[in-house]
Amino acid sequence: MSNDHFYCTDPGGELASLYGYELESLECCRVLGTNLPGSTPLFRWLSPATGDHFYTVDPNGELAPQYGYKFEGVSCYVFGVPQANTVPLFRWINNASGDHFYTIDPQGELAPQYGYVFETIACHVFKTTLPGSVPLARWLHTGMMKNFNFADGISEGQRLRVMQRHAFALFRAKSCGFLGPVEKSGVIAAYSKAIHHNISTNPEANASAEVGGYKVSINFNNLFPLGDREISQTLLHEMMHIAGYVHPPRAQGDVPGDNGPYYSSPPLRAELCIDGVQSDAGLITLHRFRFGISGKHLCCPVE
Repeated sequence: MSNDHFYCTDPGGELASLYGYELESLECCRVLGTNLPGSTPLFRWLSPATGDHFYTVDPNGELAPQYGYKFEGVSCYVFGVPQANTVPLFRWINNASGDHFYTIDPQGELAPQYGYVFETIACHVFKTTLPGSVPLARWLHTGMMKNFNFADGISEGQRLRVMQRHAFALFRAKSCGFLGPVEKSGVIAAYSKAIHHNISTNPEANASAEVGGYKVSINFNNLFPLGDREISQTLLHEMMHIAGYVHPPRAQGDVPGDNGPYYSSPPLRAELCIDGVQSDAGLITLHRFRFGISGKHLCCPVE
């Protein structure tokens, strides 16, 4: 369902990114990952008809079963009544769409502006980090990246990890101070394209993309062992190429953070959006470029 809000403790969003959900908040509050004394399960229900996810401490689902919701399991553990260091988790509903929205903001963040009305206090959670607590991430179904597709030979596990890292990269890019407004708009627009993901066998490349095009090629053997940060940096870098941005060839002596022509270019500045550092994987080899007749950047070794 468009505009459905989904909450989970999995930082990758479980399968959310495969179904058109965008990461909206890494930590809308903190909950418990295990059932500690005094806590209670927060149960998750799903409406197959509307796609709405509904969360409640009532093991019977309140009125959810009567409206066709199906039980999905325990989302996390919370408190049914106020405890020390807890705050209320407020539940809002949009009667037009049926979407339920949960927030610790008593004013509902921007929910009232979008037609949501306050419904009840769902439970009590932590606002800050406390022993045993874990972040509760919030995802929103926007349909972004719904047109992404993958070549045969890319496994379901690889596809999921790529989509999770794309979602994280887009989330970071939207609020990134290292990109200007036009650059942000460009990469956000790129994420709405029908991007085809292909397998690269270039031993010198982690990934490559056509400037202004619709294809990202990934060398899974090179890239995946480098970890989630590097995957996110690489994918965002390549999506900046999709958005039309280029960089000069990396020259001898260019190093991350030197503010030279290479590392200050938009694709390299975008890497800073992930966690404030630029990739050093490029130190493995100097970058070389191959341009087609169209002038598109066809190969970006070891990004």
